[in-house]
Amino acid sequence: MLSALYGSMGVVNPSSSYNIEKLLCALVKTNTCIPIIRTKIMHIEPVNTLFETWSDNKQLSLKELTFMLRPSDLAAKGVTFH
Repeated sequence: MLSALYGSMGVVNPSSSYNIEKLLCALVKTNTCIPIIRTKIMHIEPVNTLFETWSDNKQLSLKELTFMLRPSDLAAKGVTFH
């Protein structure tokens, strides 16, 4: 959020420094009491079954087609969104 503010003002963002980013990361890790609990991997069978029930691309709705897109299909390589 601060990056957007600094960017809109045309001012250099002081938090974009490598050292500042490392400091912020260390502060967050230091004050985190509960470790991240990893979730189980999603099973592919339900997704496969869903796609197999769909018709040919010519007969699919726009909403159904967007489920098939990857982020790289929407943005050029190297473009990131924050």
